[in-house]
Amino acid sequence: MDEASKEMSIVGYFNLAIVAIIPCVLGAAWLSGNAVWLPLAISVLFACAGFLATRLGIEAAKPLTGVALVGQCIALTAALSGTPWQIDAHMTFFAALAVLVVLNDVRTILAGTAAIALHHLGFSIAVPSLVYPGTELLENLARTMFHAVVVLVEAAALSFAIRRQNRLRAEISEGVEAVTAASQAAEAARDAAKQAQRDAEKQRNLAVEAKGNAERALVALEEEKRQTIALHEAGKARDAREREAAETRRQQQEQIVVTLVDGLTRLSRGDLTARILNALPPEYEELRHDFNRATEALDTAINEVAVNAAQVLQEASGISGSANALSRRTEQQAATLEETAAAMEKLTELVQSTARNASQAATSSTNAKRDAEESGKVVAQASEAMRAISDSAGEVSKIIGVIDDIAFQTNLLALNAGVEAARAGDAGRGFAVVASEVRALAQRSSEAAKEINTLISKSDRQVTDGVRHVGETVNVLNRVTAAVSEISERVQQIANSAQEQADGLGEINTAVTRLDNVTQHNAAMFEETAAASSKLTEAAERMRSLTEHFTFGEADASGIRAA
Repeated sequence: MDEASKEMSIVGYFNLAIVAIIPCVLGAAWLSGNAVWLPLAISVLFACAGFLATRLGIEAAKPLTGVALVGQCIALTAALSGTPWQIDAHMTFFAALAVLVVLNDVRTILAGTAAIALHHLGFSIAVPSLVYPGTELLENLARTMFHAVVVLVEAAALSFAIRRQNRLRAEISEGVEAVTAASQAAEAARDAAKQAQRDAEKQRNLAVEAKGNAERALVALEEEKRQTIALHEAGKARDAREREAAETRRQQQEQIVVTLVDGLTRLSRGDLTARILNALPPEYEELRHDFNRATEALDTAINEVAVNAAQVLQEASGISGSANALSRRTEQQAATLEETAAAMEKLTELVQSTARNASQAATSSTNAKRDAEESGKVVAQASEAMRAISDSAGEVSKIIGVIDDIAFQTNLLALNAGVEAARAGDAGRGFAVVASEVRALAQRSSEAAKEINTLISKSDRQVTDGVRHVGETVNVLNRVTAAVSEISERVQQIANSAQEQADGLGEINTAVTRLDNVTQHNAAMFEETAAASSKLTEAAERMRSLTEHFTFGEADASGIRAA
């Protein structure tokens, strides 16, 4: 059976062992009281992938078999979901990686490591209950980070061991091939010697003179035989020494694996002070230093996480207190703005009422202006009428003058008639009486005309005074109209200003109302901020509690206490 067939047989045994794990997964799910269909589906799916790998050649079979074995660990962890044993089931991942060393393939170790990383990271975010007992994202991510570091350290150590073992195996194989070649050469020489001896025996009967040569040849052959045997014995001794050296290396590798398993076990328990103090063989000293450096880096990283968690807890507490105080002040400001909004609303109503009154006053001023203008028109008409009366009085005065002239002429005529009647004597006595009466009538007419003229003159003066007074009244009314017009414009401006003030106060009231709403919204947001700060404080407290399970070095522990 060649080497590839042997390796394929080992892969087949691995797949049989994977199938044998399926009942264990079912039993774990049943004992945990969980549904069996999901763990069964995961287990069967990965088992089928392992059997499929046996048909793809040894290069693809080993990595797929490693992934299938890790898949059984995934199914077992899901089967123990919700139980205290779920977190212990994670030890199977580390054991599975260690078991994969049997396949003697670095790609298989890397494939198993990648499957573990994808499972932990993906399930921690999507379905955390199938990975960890809790569902807190920060806690699960912290655990995933820790497990990832441990798995990477183990994968690096196992990969180094496999490469070292393959290198030693190649060296041993080369030595064995060299010994085999030497043995074959010795066997060929011995066969040649025997053939020569037989030929010598045959030739001895042919010639006596050749006897001596044959004996010498036989002696030489015996010497060569002894040398060949010596070489063969030397090859066996060297082979024994090489086997002893290989056994010593195997024991050293077993000791190294035990030492690594012990260190990884201490790491899995949270002891970050785990170090490999005992010296390893010179060719493995680099591995010891790498392990110590990795654990020291892990110790420093987890310590920094712990210190940062303490600082986050302290800062979150301060933020929470500030957020609560700011929330209270914002609520007080919201109450003050609400009172201001109510006062602004009342002031807006008052200004709007003033604007309406000013608008009514403007309307009244406009009506007064219109009435004043109408009064001005009436007074102007009265002035025109007075001027017409004055003109008529002038005409009457002229007529009275004519009447006075007529009375004067009549008086003269009556006087002449009386003179003529006196001359006539008794014959003209009656005519003299008539003339006397006409004269008296003319005298009375003249006096009446004078009185009428005096009255007309007085009336004319009074009409003139009335016209003057009416003109003054018109001027006063014009000034009143102008003043009323100006007052109307001022009142209209006051009304417009009051309306603008009312509109401005309305906008201010709207802005104050919006500011009140924004302040109340800010108060609600600050309450949410305070709640978020409380949650952040709780998360920081949980992170600090998680880091308390780890054991740090003295310097790291003092740093945590100082934080």
